[in-house]
Amino acid sequence: MEIKLIGSEALKIQFARYSRQKETSLVVEADESLPKFNFKTESFFDQSYSDRFGLIFHATLLHQGFYGLDLSYLTWFQTSEPIDADFMESPFLGVNAPAIAFPFLRSFISIMLLNAGYKPAIIPSINFVKLYERQKKKPLK
Repeated sequence: MEIKLIGSEALKIQFARYSRQKETSLVVEADESLPKFNFKTESFFDQSYSDRFGLIFHATLLHQGFYGLDLSYLTWFQTSEPIDADFMESPFLGVNAPAIAFPFLRSFISIMLLNAGYKPAIIPSINFVKLYERQKKKPLK
């Protein structure tokens, strides 16, 4: 089965600038000077299309004393064959689809911050295989 990413869009963007004046008297640990990034994914299937599915990243990015970002980012995929129950239960939805879509999310966040007048965040790459195995508590073969 062939699978391709056919589109992406931001569903929700909440951004807040934090005042730096309140932070001047705080001692900042080295790791607190970097943005904190968290996310979860949600996959869904549109009954109107037997060959498409969506993956939503719900992400937060907090940079102490600078900004906070809450984002929902949708990516659409299309398959060369109709999606069946085996596909819906396969690791593809927890490993491959997020790994394909994640660079687009990272780029969107960095460009949005840059256009807003901030330094772009360097969001680390994610090992989706290890993340999936940890969540399912079983190794992939």
